[in-house]
Amino acid sequence: MEEARARSRSPRSETYEEIVRLVVMRTQARLQKDWNLADTIRTKLTEMGVTLFDKTNSWHSKTGQTGRIPAFSELDAGQPIESIIQEQVMPQANGLSMSDVVLDDSQIRLLVEQLEQARAQKDFVRSDELRDELKTYGVEVFDNEKMWRAKNGLAGCIIGYAEGGATDLEITTLVVQREKARQSSDFGTADLIRNELRTAGVEIYDKEKVWKVGDGRQGPVPTWQWIQSGGDVSAHLQAQQQQQIMLSPDMAMAMGMVQVHGNDAMQAQVADQHIQDTEQAEQDQQAEQNHQFEQIQQLQQAQQLQVQQLQQLQQAQQAQQLQLIQQGQAAQALKSQKANEAAAIGTAMGQALQSMTVQAELQKQQQLQQAQLQQQQLQQLQLQQQLQSLTMAASPELLNEYQLQQLQTLTTTTTAPTTTTATTIPTITTTEATLTPELQKAMEIMQDCAASGRIPQDSEIDWLVGIREKLRQAKDFATADEIRNALRNNLGVELYEKEKRWATA
Repeated sequence: MEEARARSRSPRSETYEEIVRLVVMRTQARLQKDWNLADTIRTKLTEMGVTLFDKTNSWHSKTGQTGRIPAFSELDAGQPIESIIQEQVMPQANGLSMSDVVLDDSQIRLLVEQLEQARAQKDFVRSDELRDELKTYGVEVFDNEKMWRAKNGLAGCIIGYAEGGATDLEITTLVVQREKARQSSDFGTADLIRNELRTAGVEIYDKEKVWKVGDGRQGPVPTWQWIQSGGDVSAHLQAQQQQQIMLSPDMAMAMGMVQVHGNDAMQAQVADQHIQDTEQAEQDQQAEQNHQFEQIQQLQQAQQLQVQQLQQLQQAQQAQQLQLIQQGQAAQALKSQKANEAAAIGTAMGQALQSMTVQAELQKQQQLQQAQLQQQQLQQLQLQQQLQSLTMAASPELLNEYQLQQLQTLTTTTTAPTTTTATTIPTITTTEATLTPELQKAMEIMQDCAASGRIPQDSEIDWLVGIREKLRQAKDFATADEIRNALRNNLGVELYEKEKRWATA
């Protein structure tokens, strides 16, 4: 309790109560046509950051607070001003929103009456605002059933708000709703409808299956079979009125139709009134249908605009997807081009390495043949020196002629020169157009080392190993293997893949 009082005394609550009080005082001044006071209060509210919306009977402050402007009918109904103020202040002070506020029966009926008056005047904008306001308080209005129901369990009938009191359409609709409630064993709703009809001057006689009004109007109570068949209340009422006009009073009474006691003039007057009520109901219904049709058209236009925006978005997405596809195709073409270039380089490298391998093998054979020739020449020289020493040591008489002949024959045979076939180093058949500068340089290094027999430098070996790694990355493993074999066979370089190093023999 103390907490609620503390909240009610907070600066925010006091400001809210001050705004509500000024709004109510301005409405009272306007009702009394004191326009100077009303304008003064409006100016003060504007200075406080409050904007008034008379068309929607609401106000908004710059701090986000909102409230309702009371209607003239609330003040005319004799409700105390302080009571109207507290209705808005107390929920705000207790930290409640508009949806948490529970209206009593009289407040709901007052808003429903304003709603029906707005509809009768064809002010559908105002009627929609009142309908929305009732919804914020948890009250639903059912036009077809002529009833309203609140979330707190309250309910009531919509009858007698038009000029002239309850209409035949309202009475017939509520009579049908009462029979439906009785049929579904909802006797609470049935008794509610019966009591409100009685308040409006309509009595229901269940035994006679007829309803009667104090002004002489009466009509039949629909049977349960008719209700179960889904009968149309408006069509039923129109047919009833037409038959009433065409039939005599006695026949109308016999068929359960409306009978008016009195002379012919009174009967004609009542009949005319029934026709006017029917026409007015039809006009109201048509006007509401036109309003609903306009709302549907606006909704359709908004949906069409959304569809157009969605189509534009889809077209933009399709264009973006097409651009991505084109970019992917270009990237694939570039990748294929690089792969082809790498393959061409690998092929040229392979051919060059194969030529270098053949050349190195030929050079190796030539070196072997030269070594053999040098060894044979050395042996020949040794034999010649031996022969000369024997010749000088022995006299001609002591020399055996046969031994000299054998030595001479041996010398001649040994010193016969070994003939070798001159072999030329094969040239590389790959044209320079298919060789890259790196491949050309690799071939030159390996040819120079193979031809001169010099040991390659470490930087040269590192560079050759790097060329091999590039070929492996391009997946030209055949050419990479040929480079490895050339390094091993011609330069004596061994590669260790797992340890990522190389070593010379």
